[in-house]
Amino acid sequence: MHILYLHQYFCPPDGSGGTRSYEIAVRLVKAGHTVNLITSSAFFPKSYGIKKTTKLIIDGIKITILHIPYSNKMNKYQRIWAFIKFSLLATIYAIQQRSIDLTFATSTPLTIIIPGYIASKFFKAPLIFEVRDLWPDLPIAIGIIKNRFIKKITKRLETFAYTQSSTIIALSPGIKDEIIKQAVNPEKIVEIPNACDIALFTVKREDKKRFLSQNHYLGTGPLITYAGTIGAINGVEYIIYLAEAMLHLDPKIQFLICGDGAKLEYVKQMAITKNVLNKNTWIIPPLPKNRIPSLLSASSACLSLFQPLPEMRHNSANKFFDTLAAGKPIIINYSGWQAEIIEEYGIGLVLEGYNFPSIAEKIRLLVKDEELLDQTGQNALEIAKDKFDRNVLVNKLIKIIEHKAGNTPSNI
Repeated sequence: MHILYLHQYFCPPDGSGGTRSYEIAVRLVKAGHTVNLITSSAFFPKSYGIKKTTKLIIDGIKITILHIPYSNKMNKYQRIWAFIKFSLLATIYAIQQRSIDLTFATSTPLTIIIPGYIASKFFKAPLIFEVRDLWPDLPIAIGIIKNRFIKKITKRLETFAYTQSSTIIALSPGIKDEIIKQAVNPEKIVEIPNACDIALFTVKREDKKRFLSQNHYLGTGPLITYAGTIGAINGVEYIIYLAEAMLHLDPKIQFLICGDGAKLEYVKQMAITKNVLNKNTWIIPPLPKNRIPSLLSASSACLSLFQPLPEMRHNSANKFFDTLAAGKPIIINYSGWQAEIIEEYGIGLVLEGYNFPSIAEKIRLLVKDEELLDQTGQNALEIAKDKFDRNVLVNKLIKIIEHKAGNTPSNI
């Protein structure tokens, strides 16, 4: 079967970002299918030297890379142009394929539906649309989209995406519920959340020791890590307030921020102002996904953060699942389905409010209690294996893809 896979933000395993599309595509190839993936250069490391449209093969995945830079640091007009440019060029390259049995388009951005829809009609192939975040709800919520006309157009594009897709993949229960509210038939929506790469995050003790020796400034005390984007929606400045409070409680407890984004300099400056930078708070550049396991293995617990927006309750953040795969407690500051899982299975902490001395004390009690820390980590790993194993969830998706393309019976 020939699958056209469209994802503007595809990240290779040696890139700094989520690798869901890579993990899906590589398993499709192993299942005997041909995958032609069209993406942008946004998440490819500089070592690839991409300065024009490039074609390469990674682990059997045939990839067309359109040289369209993208960064969380771009302003909204630069981002919009990147979305439009990619959708236009991706459409051109998509219809140049020899044949397509199925089109798989994954958002964000929402504009991915344009090449996805055109390719599916051109080749008369079914279209599967994957919804990772609710657009345009999120850009509207954080004030990126303010113009009434643009709001109307993007909402219509969202409705169009849902109605024109033969199947919709939702990455969380909340996303599925919100799509159903758009009068979409629930039977065409399948929930397949982000997943845990358990084998990847099974790290030897030597790797943990090596990471700590290479980053000796982190000391030997508990380490709490945030590895992800430092953007407006993430609210990473939360860590600085937390670190300030923790400095008075236990200066041996360290915070490590690993990432980049529009708010990086703001967070650094705040850390300087609060007198925590390079004392109990450290900020390092993003690491490739294949180096994140060593980082998490050296951590006592990990953070996943977002601004207090109702729309973020439905997120399916990679860092949440990576933490579970690493067998570490996960600490979040938002409500929703992930918070419910944390509380039901005892796999971390759900932080509420902004009383940072009180919040810091809760975290201190967790990371200083070795027995509690170990048990919470074991609980996290068990949930990773039982509910979010990548192999199980991708196999479910492959069956859906094969069925929609007419290769298997409907008893999925």
